[in-house]
Amino acid sequence: MKTRSCAIAFGSALWVCGLGMAAERKSVQVDAKDVVLPEVVRLLAAQGGPTLLVHPEVAGEKVTFAAKGMPAWATVRWLCRVCNLIVGEGKDGRLTLGRPTIEPSVDKEYAVAKVAPTQEATDALVNFIKKVIFELHPIRAKGEQGVPEPVCDVVYEKGKLKVSAPPVMQREVTTLLRAVARVQPRRGLEDIRVAYESHEIGFLGPRAPATPPRLVGEVTLSLADAPPAEAVWALTSACKGTSFYVDPWDRALDAARVTVQAEKQPLKEVVDSIAKQLGTERCWHDDAWVFVRAERRPLFDGLLARAYNISGGGWQGRFFREAMRGLGNLPKTLPYTVERADDLVLVCATPDAHKAVEDFVKAADDAPPRHLPGGPGRKWR
Repeated sequence: MKTRSCAIAFGSALWVCGLGMAAERKSVQVDAKDVVLPEVVRLLAAQGGPTLLVHPEVAGEKVTFAAKGMPAWATVRWLCRVCNLIVGEGKDGRLTLGRPTIEPSVDKEYAVAKVAPTQEATDALVNFIKKVIFELHPIRAKGEQGVPEPVCDVVYEKGKLKVSAPPVMQREVTTLLRAVARVQPRRGLEDIRVAYESHEIGFLGPRAPATPPRLVGEVTLSLADAPPAEAVWALTSACKGTSFYVDPWDRALDAARVTVQAEKQPLKEVVDSIAKQLGTERCWHDDAWVFVRAERRPLFDGLLARAYNISGGGWQGRFFREAMRGLGNLPKTLPYTVERADDLVLVCATPDAHKAVEDFVKAADDAPPRHLPGGPGRKWR
């Protein structure tokens, strides 16, 4: 594959239930059980959704999928999550629905000598890319010997990061390096937030405050020892305007089973019963309710990646050591990580875990406040 060089000098059975109102937020209704993918795509397009090609590899694949009252692109993204598909750029440049391998890895080089002048800094970048950017990309295919495809790799050689990854991950790498460049000159912090395209799935995008809808109304549902995916499909199918999904990447839920017998029962009671049987909570993500285990919930509603410049000495350095203690025991259930190189600190964790480091960076430079570690009267050992 051709290698690009990027210098880091940053500037900038189906039925339709109705149509949406505003074109940009046009809602769609899908209720498909064992239906081939092209039919689902045609249904979305008929309701004002995007016109997508279907890759021949999956054209005969039958899916069971439901979405109620969601914007068209959110529906496409959930279809991809549920069925392990992506929308990528096909050979003719048109958006195509297919397996993750339809967008193979590309090779790029990033000149990082200015933003990462030491071996420690480049190690921090490499580790962060491997632990966060590569691990956060959930839709991958299983290749030979279980190796995820497309294959991703990053190495540092002669002042350049050499990254092999799909285009969306390359954009995440670029965003990371821009954040590092912005905090390099002086003490500060910069969120690592990626501007994803409407068809792309990622967890480093802006997280606008969401106001989830109330669970109102009644539902009739009959389930007997149903697996999670079947249960949430049936629940969504029985609802008028709310979509439900289960964490599509949590294999620990596969063994769970759901039994519900509800005749015009309050929706909230049915949803709470399903959550209890699955051992999950529910959170609002991308215009749908998701059943997710508590330890994995931050993936959907609270993961924050950020670059810090923690320059400053004296009492502030001691305060930072105190702050870092709060990041020392991050759980391994998600790609949490802390990478430090001199004044550069890269953190991916929950917002609460960031709090102490954020407070340190924002603290006044002149004298230690009394309420902070190292303030007047505090003796350091």
